[in-house]
Amino acid sequence: MRMVFIALLCLWPVAASAEDLTITGARIVDIGVYQIRKGEVTGNSATPTGEISAVDEAMLLEPGTGITARIGLEFGFRYVVEGLPEGAPVELDFVQTYPAPGLQSPDGGAPQRSVRFRRTKTIGKTEYLGYGFEQDWEMVPGKWTFEVWQGESKLLFQTFEVGR
Repeated sequence: MRMVFIALLCLWPVAASAEDLTITGARIVDIGVYQIRKGEVTGNSATPTGEISAVDEAMLLEPGTGITARIGLEFGFRYVVEGLPEGAPVELDFVQTYPAPGLQSPDGGAPQRSVRFRRTKTIGKTEYLGYGFEQDWEMVPGKWTFEVWQGESKLLFQTFEVGR
């Protein structure tokens, strides 16, 4: 499994305190199947496979929310967090919810129905949130939902229907 994020627009970061930030919302730029160039991989025990990959580049190949699962397929969406000051870093939470029975690693443990993790992103920059199928056990058919949160506010969500 690979959960991925991307920054595509080059904007100079602006230092701002949390009190100076105003998040007005977020918007989805595009949705579907992507070709990605994988970046840094970091460990994260909260994820089904124990890691998260950054993405240096994402190119939309096939728009839509109907996903036919196969090894090597990457799907998700690109989005922009809107607010001020543009270019400022903002802490966001990401939630991915998987269909029943959940993702069941062959290493054991209970099936995982969702994951929540935090990353710093940039106001006004195009970012990417997605999932890449790397193992057969990850390709659970059904409704997959990806959410972006800032504090207690859900900025956006997208649902995908994954089939085999």
